[in-house]
Amino acid sequence: MNVRAALIVNGLCALLLGWLYGGDALDSVRSQSAEVSAYLEPPNLVFALVSLFATAVGFGATVLGFVQKKGQAWRGFRLMPIVTVVVLFVDLFFFSASKSPLSAADRTALTLQSFAEAASQASSPEKLPTSPRELQTMVEQFGAPPYLLQGQPAKAWTVVVREGCTGPATEVKGEPLGTLVYCLSADRKQAWITAVALPVGTFFGSPELFGRHGEPAVGMASVRPPDEGSTAAADEEEGPPGLSDGVPWLQTPDSGR
Repeated sequence: MNVRAALIVNGLCALLLGWLYGGDALDSVRSQSAEVSAYLEPPNLVFALVSLFATAVGFGATVLGFVQKKGQAWRGFRLMPIVTVVVLFVDLFFFSASKSPLSAADRTALTLQSFAEAASQASSPEKLPTSPRELQTMVEQFGAPPYLLQGQPAKAWTVVVREGCTGPATEVKGEPLGTLVYCLSADRKQAWITAVALPVGTFFGSPELFGRHGEPAVGMASVRPPDEGSTAAADEEEGPPGLSDGVPWLQTPDSGR
């Protein structure tokens, strides 16, 4: 490898590591002060800083060799690729390996869907569950919301029941992060469930309805059909909103309470 090629390769390696771990360092610092962060835990600040320091040393050796017009056999040109391989190896097998592949948005969408299914299963042919205590017991099995609140892990999902609704909640009425808004229809046979979190693609901000492109993600719960003729009733009943990338989206939200 000639000197010019070494400079190009080492520069690309430095840009890659700077982009990855510079971003991690900034996100880690920001997550400590942001009201809500879409992380189960912040990026490892110490590892990010060590990686950036190693990157500076590796690329510094490259620049030194170029300035001093070292030949292609100079070992300093090999340092940057070695740093890149070692840092990525440690990150992949020691840090990233223990992390869940599901993002905060994926986990929140699954919680909505699972809560809707649990409420439907616990219903009678006449009505859905309406007791806040019973509903709260259902969501306890889903663990804590996958978010940081001012740098600290959120504690638990909570349920707020709104009755007499004609559609899902379209706004947050002071509910805190991790609230599942259970909008119950007047006949108590259908419920629209939304979550107070962060929109998909937003990693820092204030609590708002979880969704994408301004549309809330909605979990649909409905009463179980009676045993007799249940198959026909299920076929005629409108299903839940379609899934997009594993997330349930409300296509045309109606006004709710």
